[in-house]
Amino acid sequence: MTRFRAALALAALVPATVVLPAAAVATASGPVASAAATCGEFGPGSSHKSLGPMYIEALTTKGVSCSTAESFAHAYYECGLHHGGVKGRCTSLEGYRCSERRQYGFDSFIGKSRCTKGRDSISETYTQST
Repeated sequence: MTRFRAALALAALVPATVVLPAAAVATASGPVASAAATCGEFGPGSSHKSLGPMYIEALTTKGVSCSTAESFAHAYYECGLHHGGVKGRCTSLEGYRCSERRQYGFDSFIGKSRCTKGRDSISETYTQST
């Protein structure tokens, strides 16, 4: 018997009940961490509170849970305040490298940021009053 056939014969002996619970546990805790995810509803009127003059409009992740991304978004806002006030920018945080684009209006701006650490990423779109 070849090694390939021996491996197939061994795989056939493993009961399905051993494999299925492991798969159920992996999906019970939410999406797989490496999959991209769009996190919740944000903005005025949503269940999420604003961060003072800032409202998160959209939050997406890859390789990170949504709860971690929400905590990161709060820390990102605080980092910006620490580095220049309301118009401050945060280029790195918690091992992530961040880039950002902004569209300025009369008394606010819309920011789009993306922070990456290896294959993980957190992207957010937000509106901030100045």
